[in-house]
Amino acid sequence: MATTDWLHAQNHPGATTCFLLGSVQSHDSLNELAKYKEVCWFIEQKNLLPQYRIFPFLHPITLESLDKEKLHQEIQSFLPKNPLAIPDIFCAQSILKENSNAYDFIIRQIQIQTEETLRARQTRQEEGFMAQKNILENLPHYIQNRLSACSAKGLKDTPVAIIGAGPSLDASIHLLEKYHAHFLIFCVDSALSTLEKTQIQPDAIISVDAEKPAQACLTPDQKTKALFLSLKSPHDWVERVTAPIHFLSGNILTEDWLAEQGIEKTAATVLGNCGITAVNLAIHFGCAPILLFGMDHATDESGEGHAENVNQNICRGKTHNPAKCTTTVPGNYSQKVKTFLLNEWEKLDNLISNASPTQEIWNITDRGAKFEAATLIHPQEFECQFPPLKPRPIIDYRQKPVHPDPWNHIQNITQNLLLQEQDLFHRILNTSNSNTENLRPELIRLFQQPELSKLLGNLSFKIIPNLLIWPNLTHLEKENLLKETKSTIQTLEKTFSTPCKL
Repeated sequence: MATTDWLHAQNHPGATTCFLLGSVQSHDSLNELAKYKEVCWFIEQKNLLPQYRIFPFLHPITLESLDKEKLHQEIQSFLPKNPLAIPDIFCAQSILKENSNAYDFIIRQIQIQTEETLRARQTRQEEGFMAQKNILENLPHYIQNRLSACSAKGLKDTPVAIIGAGPSLDASIHLLEKYHAHFLIFCVDSALSTLEKTQIQPDAIISVDAEKPAQACLTPDQKTKALFLSLKSPHDWVERVTAPIHFLSGNILTEDWLAEQGIEKTAATVLGNCGITAVNLAIHFGCAPILLFGMDHATDESGEGHAENVNQNICRGKTHNPAKCTTTVPGNYSQKVKTFLLNEWEKLDNLISNASPTQEIWNITDRGAKFEAATLIHPQEFECQFPPLKPRPIIDYRQKPVHPDPWNHIQNITQNLLLQEQDLFHRILNTSNSNTENLRPELIRLFQQPELSKLLGNLSFKIIPNLLIWPNLTHLEKENLLKETKSTIQTLEKTFSTPCKL
């Protein structure tokens, strides 16, 4: 971009699409964008240049036609147009002079949703195979043990504490030790070790990530009362825990396929990280008040993103690096705080803002990101205002068994599908590491099969972008894709060829 003096220009390697914000002075500025396949242009109706339609790559969206929901939809539909790179961003000088607040909001939303897209793509590449394996192994248990729709308002007006693993948990854990008998405790997996050291047993554990196995979160003797999982949670949670296990639906393509077969998604869903999902559950159950502990969604002054005595390797994952974060959001005790969870912060802020007025939400912390509709309470000022729970509610809201057996229904559908594609599976399983050049057409055939592509959604999202750049992959990368595809096919055949003991 040499001729136009852009207020802001952000380039991303391999970008073939672009966001343009604000009015430009001449067609020359638009000519500079002709290298892109498509340009999403946010602009005032009156400032659209005459004859802008001569530029077929332009997709103008007028500010007058936008509301928050439509803006979200427009950005979400534009980001996937290039599955290998996120769009470039160009801001014209004019956004400082007219509708600056609207443009600030648009830029913020582009940033939030772009970060979410980047993280999702990184996660799919890092853990797509692992998540897919977990999904297939959990599938019969998900079908039989989903959270019941009848669970809504099941804990109406019961106080609940949501225990996250933010740095402030170190400053508020003494309150849980003192008052835990007065409210239910929903604990995220990363904070379990903190509660275990204080001999507090949570009423419910929430674990929804593909890379947090039970063996890394629970001590050998740690007890559980109730557990909430996602379809992609490590299967060892199911094998380890004897307490009631509830599966929650999320944004997983396999669940969309199941819904098409009559297995409906749960009313309360996985939303963002474990902590947000726990809050979403508490709201679904009708709990009140809802007390947030360690739900910082920000780093502390040292750059730490989790309580100091939490296993960092489990909590952070591969793509979170709190010490290097630069994004800021409103803080509780300072104007701005750094966060590496911008998208999650917005999700939780919106969730709290949209909760029923009868469900008060208290944020008990001495630091962290601000949630506009939550009542902020410093740990030194917290006083328990409700009596001990007697008796303590038992959390078991699994869906009742139905007839005919839904697992048998899905098993029959899938077995027929596997029978139709057995020749393709056989060819892939017999492909040698030295013959990976012939693998690409077989993988294309595999994921062109719409039913299989949905059923194997997480693997599809990982492998399809690699098929687009196949000549650029190393032999080792191709070998790994072959190995993961073979393993997934074997897990798929094993899951659906043998009876499942539930």
